Amino acid sequence: MDFLLWIDTYWHASTMEHMKKKNVSVATKVDMENLADATAKGFVDVEKRLGDRIHAVDKKVDALNEKIDIGFADMRQEMQGGFRMVLAAIETVE
Repeated sequence: MDFLLWIDTYWHASTMEHMKKKNVSVATKVDMENLADATAKGFVDVEKRLGDRIHAVDKKVDALNEKIDIGFADMRQEMQGGFRMVLAAIETVE
C-alpha cells in the first residue's frame, strides 16, 4: 500500500510540475486531479481483490492440509492395528 501511495504521490507531483511549466488551465488541472484520485482508488480496489483471492486460496490450502493430516492419522491407526494382528498371530503360534 505504501508503494502505491508513493507512486500516486510522485505521479501527482510530477504531473502538477509539468502543468505549471506548460501553463495548463485550471479546469485541466482539476480533471487531472480527479483522474489521479480515480487511479488511486482503482489501485486500492485491485489490491483488495487480490488480497481476497489470496485469502480464499489460503483457506483452501488449509482445508487440504487438514484432510491430508486426517488421512495420515487414519493410515497410521490402520497400520498399528495390522501390526497388532500380526503380533497376536505370532504369539498364538508360539
